Amino acid sequence: MTLMVKKGLKVLVDVTGIVMDNGQQCLVQFTDITTRKQVEAALQESEEKFKAVFESAKDGIFLLSNEGSISALNEAFARMHGYTVDEMVKMNLQDLNTPETSRLSPARFQKIMTGESMSFEVEHFCKNGHTLPFEVTANVVTIAGIKYILGFLRDITLRKLAEDEISQKNEELARISNEKDKFFSIIAHDLRSPFNSLLGFTRLLVEDLPTMTVAETQKIALTMRKSATNLFGLLENLLEWSRMQRGLIKFYPEPRLLLPKVLTETALLMESVNKKEITLNYNITEDIEVYADENMLGSILRNLVNNAVKFTPEGGKVTISAKLLDNAVECSVKDTGIGMNQEMQENLFNITFNASRKGTEKEPSTGLGLILCKEFVEKHGGKLWVESEESQGSTFYFDLPFNPVKKPLVVRPEIALAAGRIERPEILIVEDDEISDSLISIIVEKYSKEIFHAKTGVEAVKVCQQNPDIDLVFMDINLPEMDGLEATCQIRQFNKDIVIIAQTAFRQSGDKEKAMEAGCNDYITKPIESKLLQRVIQKYFPM
Repeated sequence: MTLMVKKGLKVLVDVTGIVMDNGQQCLVQFTDITTRKQVEAALQESEEKFKAVFESAKDGIFLLSNEGSISALNEAFARMHGYTVDEMVKMNLQDLNTPETSRLSPARFQKIMTGESMSFEVEHFCKNGHTLPFEVTANVVTIAGIKYILGFLRDITLRKLAEDEISQKNEELARISNEKDKFFSIIAHDLRSPFNSLLGFTRLLVEDLPTMTVAETQKIALTMRKSATNLFGLLENLLEWSRMQRGLIKFYPEPRLLLPKVLTETALLMESVNKKEITLNYNITEDIEVYADENMLGSILRNLVNNAVKFTPEGGKVTISAKLLDNAVECSVKDTGIGMNQEMQENLFNITFNASRKGTEKEPSTGLGLILCKEFVEKHGGKLWVESEESQGSTFYFDLPFNPVKKPLVVRPEIALAAGRIERPEILIVEDDEISDSLISIIVEKYSKEIFHAKTGVEAVKVCQQNPDIDLVFMDINLPEMDGLEATCQIRQFNKDIVIIAQTAFRQSGDKEKAMEAGCNDYITKPIESKLLQRVIQKYFPM
């Protein structure tokens, strides 16, 4: 009860009454409990504050007994694991730890109980069976004379994802850096050798040509041609690899017969095959068909066969085979060459590994061709692998899709040629590069009646308008002012009979199709070969 005391102050008192034996008197005892009530109120306020903080904290909070059982926890702790508070107070914390990542070992538990504060990461099993990463900060507290471990738990899933992403980015940057180093290494070393050869021999020709015999001149010319051919192959692989890294190579798979493509690509390598007297065998039936991108398939075949020839000694054998599987065509290129050791086989498609080595006739090699092959085969959903033994040769296998859903063939209307037999056609060379123009002119001069020249697409259209008797056009695709495809379209508006041959130094998927759709009769790629131009002219103008 409350009593009024002197000076108007009120105090809380505890009243105790004692009744006397005669029942007439009562002894009343008053005890001042003001201080006790104040302490109780303060304790209640403190408890409510602690409870509010405990329950509203975003981090999980828990108390562990010295046996490791959970004595108390907040809603956040239970929610993180997918349980209710009532379910979790019956559990032991060790029940949540995954065996691989448990950090609250008995030794660590004892260290914390002796007063050492610790922070560490754990993975906990959740109620749904999944695991989540947490960061734990723990220290010992004493409550009512009993020691507990007070722990704070924070979900670090997002942080771990960010760390993994950063790690992946760092690995990607390291890979790109290694590839860049390899790229510049190739430019600095492998390109320098053929350039040195070309520069040296051209200087020799300039200074000593008047005193040289025909045989000496021819020998130098053949050596220069060999260096230039190796240099071009290397540059082509470098450019193709660079375009692949930047995602610039388009992918246009179509049903196509395999054997004609193999024969076309190996025809480009026959000079090396014949020089080394290598027997080239084909074990491919005429009806085998693959579903492949023309340019990628060409690059795969060209690089694999070229490598087989390069690493096979004189008089050896190279066999190109193909066989049907359930849903694919398995192709192989087998040689009787120098083979490879196990380390080289394991790192053959790793650009950071120095897999380059000279061929049996000191032919240069960078290893980029095989990396391109692997990328292109995998682009088709196939795989590329090798079986090899030192001094016993190598066999490269790759598979390509078979039995695709075939698209109906699109038959383009044939562009009618001029009636009658033309003995010596009038030819227009559309080329902005002066050296390429000169080369084509020298090759076709003996087959032509007259040669015209244009350096831009606009100029090509104008020349054709002013000279309607022009029979054949060699049209470069990449031209200033107006490209070759647009120039072809405009020429076709007033001349349906003229033969237009598209030519380009950039062999990309879909280029041939675009050229044919624009109105070209045929498509060739640089470097221009004299025999190739002869075949093209004779195809349309038989002599």
